[in-house]
Amino acid sequence: MKAQKITKIMVTCALLVALQVILARFLSINTTFVVVNFSFLAVALSGILFGPLWALAVGAVSDLIGATLFPFGAFFPGFTVTAGLVGLIYGLFLHQKGEGFHGRALWLRVVGASLCASLTRLVLSTSCTAKACSACFPPASPRLSAW
Repeated sequence: MKAQKITKIMVTCALLVALQVILARFLSINTTFVVVNFSFLAVALSGILFGPLWALAVGAVSDLIGATLFPFGAFFPGFTVTAGLVGLIYGLFLHQKGEGFHGRALWLRVVGASLCASLTRLVLSTSCTAKACSACFPPASPRLSAW
């Protein structure tokens, strides 16, 4: 019985990974400055249904698969860590075992999860990108900056 339940969870998470990759890579609106997509729904749904650890796995695996199959640029592991942490946050905020969603508690959880996930993406993606750029492009030597 336990093996059947784990298998069902893994298959559902695999479908959510596929949904997240499709939503992020194909059904998104890309402009010069902003990317608009609904890929967070698959990760949030995995957090609601299965909890924080499964949502972390869905977020990280979907980022790995999306970056491998349909890359936008060079692969950077910091973005995978960020995607996993966002899944963990969705799972911590939105997973309720045995309790239903209703009323004010639902809105507080959704707003809290959205704010925390947005702040995590903002802080980690910005700091990871800044560190990666500083590693690739070291500061100019003092002799060259005098020109």
